[in-house]
Amino acid sequence: MTKAFNFPLNKVLNYRQNVEDTRGVILKKSMTVLEKEQEKLNNLVDLKNIILNEEIDEDQSNRTQTVAAFLQTIDYIIQLNEKIDSQSDNVNKSSMSVKKNRDELIQALKDRKSLEKLKEKYLLAYRKVIRKKELAKENEVAARIVTNKKTREIA
Repeated sequence: MTKAFNFPLNKVLNYRQNVEDTRGVILKKSMTVLEKEQEKLNNLVDLKNIILNEEIDEDQSNRTQTVAAFLQTIDYIIQLNEKIDSQSDNVNKSSMSVKKNRDELIQALKDRKSLEKLKEKYLLAYRKVIRKKELAKENEVAARIVTNKKTREIA
């Protein structure tokens, strides 16, 4: 009976699979962070647009606004612009983190795939050796059968 195929680098392959899985989880988390940061940015932009649209609507409805209220609105819009800039930076940082994590996942995937290809080559070589041994045994059995038949015919 032949022994089962045992890939000598199986522990390394398992390790690389674990690294790939970990990188996938990290990428998923960073994508979630990016989505949240993008949502915050969108909310700030929407809020700014709402305030600007209200100001335009008030101007068109000929409602008079005090100078103090107008300056207060302008200050608030300036603060929103600063928050939007800051949040844009956060989105960019998160986006760069996602890209970095994606690249690391792709590299981990390549590392695992290369080892799996090596395992396939080892398996093919193992099967060839086993097949040669089986053929040798079959040939030996066939030779014995032929020899036995010849010895029976002579006797």
